[in-house]
Amino acid sequence: MNLLPPGIPGELLVAGHGVGKGYLNRPEKTAEAFIPNPFTKEQGYERICRTGDVVRWMADGRIDFLGRRDGQVKIRGFRIELSEVEAVIRDYPGIRDATVQGFDAASGGKYLAAYIVSGEPVDIAALESFIAQQKPSYMVPEAIMQIDAIPLNQNQKVNKKALPVPVVRIAAEKQETRTTGNVLEEALKEALGDIIGSDTIPYDEPLTHLGLTSIGAIRLIALIYKRYGTEITADKLKGMSLIDLENEILSSLLQKTKGSDGRSSSGKTEQPGPEAAQFEPYRLSAAQLGVYLDVMKKPDSKLYNIPTWLAFDKSVSVDKLKDAISRIIMAHPSVNIHFETIDGQVMAVKNVNTEPVIRVMDMTAEQFESLRPDYMATFHLEKGPLYAFVIVRTGISTWLYADFHHLIFDGYSLDLFFTELRTALSGEAVEQRETDYSVFVREQQAFLSGEGGKAFDDCFANT
Repeated sequence: MNLLPPGIPGELLVAGHGVGKGYLNRPEKTAEAFIPNPFTKEQGYERICRTGDVVRWMADGRIDFLGRRDGQVKIRGFRIELSEVEAVIRDYPGIRDATVQGFDAASGGKYLAAYIVSGEPVDIAALESFIAQQKPSYMVPEAIMQIDAIPLNQNQKVNKKALPVPVVRIAAEKQETRTTGNVLEEALKEALGDIIGSDTIPYDEPLTHLGLTSIGAIRLIALIYKRYGTEITADKLKGMSLIDLENEILSSLLQKTKGSDGRSSSGKTEQPGPEAAQFEPYRLSAAQLGVYLDVMKKPDSKLYNIPTWLAFDKSVSVDKLKDAISRIIMAHPSVNIHFETIDGQVMAVKNVNTEPVIRVMDMTAEQFESLRPDYMATFHLEKGPLYAFVIVRTGISTWLYADFHHLIFDGYSLDLFFTELRTALSGEAVEQRETDYSVFVREQQAFLSGEGGKAFDDCFANT
């Protein structure tokens, strides 16, 4: 409970008006994590939350996350307690002691490794099966090693540094060999590997257990629709495994190749061509409509702007930067929209002019520093465009101002824009991504047409 200087690891404590009141119906946990603030008595800061995260201040003011104070690690997007896995392992016949640790994976993220102590050799495959029967796949250690004793430090805690380096068995050793020769399955494995960030995609594990997040699910849904013309809802995807996904696509393609008499019409699988990718007006969901109406009430508000300034070396050509931005915007027709009221419904409609207008300004570094803090675009929802680009040359460096309205952009979109800008500036082609915005809209409308939508609409009407 002492404040630390930059560079020294310690627990991250959070205070302020955004700190919650505690855990619901868990008074012991609340008393442990939410404590009186010993550092300040300012109103609204009387309580402080112990996050359990071990961090350190960096010299530039950023916070560097180092790990967890307790035994929690995040595997495939799931936060788990190591003691939970240890308890299961200790229940296995013949095991006297065990410890489970999280290690950094070479491909990013973390993986689990278990160290076991027993008086006789342990069948590792049988132990893995035993754990898998009681816990989801992401809680089954990637490596299990039998050692003579668990090394302890002077405080009688596990000495992680003294543990042998874990040896992760390759997928072929851990899983049933499956050679299908199926091109579709291999293509789906490759796509899932890119989305989830894993080289191992079991064919019978639920995709959510493999680390498929909500954003990843939308990317996968969009990819499947664009590549195979098969529509899958987010709810249906939740319980699916790779083999389920494969069967769903094959079933859909089979239906499309049959005529009304039930016979194959051409023997070829029709996949969405350029016509299928064309942008068509769509009705806004309740959530989007809420944002739209809020903006229309306060048209000068910049609450929903997503602005960013990017600095480039002065050697970066303005023409090259303009060309890169144009190629990115042209590759994503879904950002070239405005909104019109058609037959009483607010609709997203494609802009007439799709080539982005990019302003170029020259000024001194001092002028730029006074301009930058408050510079922000005002968007007209019924005219468009809903993005703005300005390139500023100061003589010292080149700056790009990029601003997008939240009705066409979010944090994931911004990350994609950064990635594609880097790609375009390197001279590579910018291809239209499978993350077509219209797929996001279809998923929103599917949700809003059900019970979730009714509850949301009721809440929205009452607001």
